[in-house]
Order: sequence, then structure tokens, then C-alpha cells
Amino acid sequence: ASVCYCPHCMAEYEPKEVIEAYNRYLKKQVEDAYNLIYVRTEFKLAYSSFAHILEIDSSCIEARFGRILSLIYLSTLRRNRFSDATQLLKEESNLYFHKAKNNALYFKFLQRALFATNQYYSYLKKRLTIRGLYYNSECIKLMYYRVNEIRDFKEFLYKEAFDLSERCPEIEVGSFAQTIRDELDNQPNELNEK
Repeated sequence: ASVCYCPHCMAEYEPKEVIEAYNRYLKKQVEDAYNLIYVRTEFKLAYSSFAHILEIDSSCIEARFGRILSLIYLSTLRRNRFSDATQLLKEESNLYFHKAKNNALYFKFLQRALFATNQYYSYLKKRLTIRGLYYNSECIKLMYYRVNEIRDFKEFLYKEAFDLSERCPEIEVGSFAQTIRDELDNQPNELNEK
């Protein structure tokens, strides 16, 4: 097309201008949604915002990452969202995340996901214990369930990080994958504590 028209006032624009304005709009929407996670801590609203962005443009990879991060941050003591996040990550990784142009963004997402998971785990320990002791046997059972769900999620993160390190060695994902592996290897020791 040589000319694009505004749907409201029918003003004429060059297609290049319109495409740039559209990209700026999407970038602003993504920034606002991440602001909901990291600044305002409104995780449910952030999840809805990322879903809205994907309705506008289903190829927006940052919105797909943000939706999974929102699920992790939505996890509470009684309602864990790690299985939902794992399922979404498995479904979308082959379709969107494994493309060569997305490797750097995917690595950044994997780092954020691990950080969010570790934050949740420390929150879990604080809520279930007092002075290093669990409140009751229900708390111990809940801890085992949650730790196993977190472990499954971290296993998938490790697999993805390891695959990414083999696909593109220039990004240096190997040390990150080793960090996840070390955390996974140390978790059984925690579960076997008295």
C-alpha cells in the first residue's frame, strides 16, 4: 500500500509511519504490563494485560513471557500456579520461543522465571515456619507438594536452558543451566532434613 488512512478522521499516512506507531504502541503496552508485575505488584491485572496484548498481536513474544511470569507471581501458599506455567511454557516453547531471533529474549526470560521461582520458595518457607520449625504436619505436607511442583518447573527450565546453550553457545547460558542443576541437586537434601 502506498497510503494508509486513519479509521477515525481518514487522514493519510505513509505505511512506514503507521507501522512505527503500531510498534511503539505495542512496546508501551508491554512496558506497562511489566510495570504491573515489578513495580505495582498487581499480578492478576498484569496477566490480563499480557493476554490483551496477545489479542492485539499474537506474535508478541514479550507478552507470552510476561503471561508465564504473571502466573508464577500469582502463586500463593494454598493455590500454586507452577503447573499452569509449566504447561504454558511447554506448549509455547516449540511454537515461539525456540526461534533463533528469540534466543537472547528467551535467555532473559529463563533468568526472570528462575528468580521468581526462588522468590516464591523463600516466601513459602517464611510462611510455613516459625524459627525454623513448621507449625504442624499440614504445613510439612504442603511444603512437600509445593517443593515438588517447583522442582518440576525447574527441571523444565533446566532442560530449556541446556538446549539453548547447545543451540547458541555465544550467549553463555551454560553457567546459568549449571546454577539450576545445582539448585535441583540440593533440593533433596532440604527435603530430607529433620
